[in-house]
Amino acid sequence: MGHAQLLACGLTRSAIKRRVAQGRLHRLYLAVYALGHRVLPPRGWWMAAVLACGDGAVLSHRAAACLWGLLPGAPATSDVTVIRSVERRRGIRPRRVRCLVPEDTARHDGIPVTSVARTLCDVAASGDADALDEAIREAVDRRLYDQREVERVLASGRPGVVALRAAVTELGLEMRDGVRLKSRLERRFRRLLRRGGFVLPQTNVLVATPWREWEVDALWPAQRIVVELDGWGAHRTREEFRRDHRRASDLEATGYRVHRLTWDQVMHDPDGTLVRIRRLLPLAD
Repeated sequence: MGHAQLLACGLTRSAIKRRVAQGRLHRLYLAVYALGHRVLPPRGWWMAAVLACGDGAVLSHRAAACLWGLLPGAPATSDVTVIRSVERRRGIRPRRVRCLVPEDTARHDGIPVTSVARTLCDVAASGDADALDEAIREAVDRRLYDQREVERVLASGRPGVVALRAAVTELGLEMRDGVRLKSRLERRFRRLLRRGGFVLPQTNVLVATPWREWEVDALWPAQRIVVELDGWGAHRTREEFRRDHRRASDLEATGYRVHRLTWDQVMHDPDGTLVRIRRLLPLAD
């Protein structure tokens, strides 16, 4: 807790000093204290770092990505974006900016933090392409990715926008007709459906099963039909392979018909693919 928070709780300055002397409060940084002990989880230290940097400070960069669940672990140093000069303290790296617009900030688990879109841009600025790729994929999987917000950040001209735009383009994350499409394969599949005169599906939506909700590539809810698209990046790991099979099993047990189409079928054999899907999908009126 910060000194001002303790005062707001009714403690006087002398009461705070007394509790520090008694070992009931432990000073982490100047005017920032832990109650009872100094053994804190990463979120405790992240909150302390933000409090230590004063009003308007937010957790940012890799620490923010870890807080959002976009990257694993916890960095040894907490990056904190500030709009005023702040003395560097042990375990804190202040990142001063001229201004920080409200759209670039959020609160997650009670901690002031950069928004997901701004966090991705800051990760991009670090130059770690692998970390950026992982963070974007996790943001999509956790349903935290908002292409409109990413486009807003890309228009800001901040450091990292060039790398972020390249990564977004490579992963095929963009909007088409107000629909989020995650890959070139999904865009081609949608064009193929229009060409064949089919009812267009809901894309990248959640389907509830008795076990959990699953995100599917394409859904025709009235017909309870799901189409999953397997690009070149499908099943990169054993866990992804298992997850895809669990998803198909859960959906089929819930009454959905699940069909898979590969990159080759959609991209290189569109006519043959149209013949196949005519047996499955409804035509538009």
